[in-house]
Amino acid sequence: MPGAQHTGVEGGIGLTALMVATARAIETHRRDALAGDAYAEHFVRAAAASAAWDG
Repeated sequence: MPGAQHTGVEGGIGLTALMVATARAIETHRRDALAGDAYAEHFVRAAAASAAWDG
């Protein structure tokens, strides 16, 4: 949006990156995982936007 300012991962494209990292972290912990991302969970847990999420 013109004029919209989002910093960090709380909104905009940053929130999209956080959601993708969340999916990658979940996939990494599956027994039959197709992909592994050792950093995804750390990224998600470090984001203030995910503080209230279960897990």
